[in-house]
Amino acid sequence: MAQVDVLPPGRSQEQGMSSTVSSPGVVSIEQAMTGSDRPVKKHKSGRKPVFSTPRRSDSLFFADECWKVYTPAQRKEKLRQAQADFRDRRTEYIKRLEDTVQQCNCKLESLQLTLDKVVDERLTLRYKNSLLERILVEFGEDLNPSIF
Repeated sequence: MAQVDVLPPGRSQEQGMSSTVSSPGVVSIEQAMTGSDRPVKKHKSGRKPVFSTPRRSDSLFFADECWKVYTPAQRKEKLRQAQADFRDRRTEYIKRLEDTVQQCNCKLESLQLTLDKVVDERLTLRYKNSLLERILVEFGEDLNPSIF
């Protein structure tokens, strides 16, 4: 098997790096990766065609079903429909968010009312506790009796 030297990207055989560069076994990295001596084709820039059916390599799709291209009018109609669907989905999503916010606000209000009741009850119990402690002190009872 012959040894193949590889040039770094952007270097050609004409630019040359050393005596090994001019040897016939030298190829660029792109050519070495593709496995051929042909130059690598680059894709065309610009709009790619929109296909009505996906291209599949499995046996579920036949060759005549693949790669049907939309006409410009069909593409415009499909784009209009996609935009309308997106607007509908966005509107529904915003409605759901608004409902969620309203539910959270109602829950927050109820929790604040519950908190206010608990704070009032706590203050009432503290007041009753302090009254009972005063009564115990007046009768000479120990405030910290051992339970053991």
